[in-house]
Amino acid sequence: MTNKSIPSAQEKFIIFIHIQKTAGLSIQRMIRRRYGQSIFKRIANKIILRKNTASTPIDLKGTMLSCKFYDRYFMGHFCYGVHEFLPQPSTYITFLREPISRLLSLYYYSQSNKTAYYHKQAVNASMEQFFFKSNLMELDNGILRFIVGDANDLFINRTPLGQCSRSMLEQAKENIINHFAFIGFSERFDESVLLLKNKLGWKNSFYLKRNISTKNKNHHNIDPFIIEELRKRNSLDIELYKFALVRFEQEIHFLGDYFKNELQLFQTQNGIYNKFALPLYNKYDYLKAIVNGKQERPI
Repeated sequence: MTNKSIPSAQEKFIIFIHIQKTAGLSIQRMIRRRYGQSIFKRIANKIILRKNTASTPIDLKGTMLSCKFYDRYFMGHFCYGVHEFLPQPSTYITFLREPISRLLSLYYYSQSNKTAYYHKQAVNASMEQFFFKSNLMELDNGILRFIVGDANDLFINRTPLGQCSRSMLEQAKENIINHFAFIGFSERFDESVLLLKNKLGWKNSFYLKRNISTKNKNHHNIDPFIIEELRKRNSLDIELYKFALVRFEQEIHFLGDYFKNELQLFQTQNGIYNKFALPLYNKYDYLKAIVNGKQERPI
């Protein structure tokens, strides 16, 4: 009887759960550059068919079933459990952000961006109305809902508002331990992408510093009642975030000085990369905006 070794993350089909306002677009770009087609082919696909990315829950299942293992990845806004419809063996990756900061950022983004998924709910709503009267699942322990999954919904766990449980939290922790090859953090982005590079065997983890907002850097100008109420309503998200962060920090600590030196070198090289590549990609973004009929707002 022979024992087959467990495939590494590098040998698995990558499933990226993009949780809103966690630097997910930057990670999507990195994944496309390493596994996807050339820029010119991607522009052509934009015109014909959006492949390997799920933009709406409606076409999600059909898009997944059309994927082949050689596609190498699938990414979008969906929850844990979609692997059942994707090539195997597979593994998940995602990025997190401090839960209250993520929610505040989601509100500002949804209010000001016409293409945002929750623009209709946020555009004319006060912060209090959006968070406490819109009845959106993602505003009630949304991170937990995405990572615990739902057998009857591919987008988000549909447990009634206010009823997320500690058993769900424990299940989410088990999912992280057993089914996620990597969880990064937007607040520690450079460390995260460097670890991701090592996990997936990439040659580099260079990225372009785009769409960086200076808005919502702190909570000082927000009604303390709103912050406190958000913490109460998202207490399980906060616990899950801390759980994942401890695992992240333990991994970095284990790597020691080697990782510190690698990080310093990466940050220097990535600065040089941005200096030369950013102007070119800004032009690419503008071209992509034209293809999508959004010339006034490059994406």
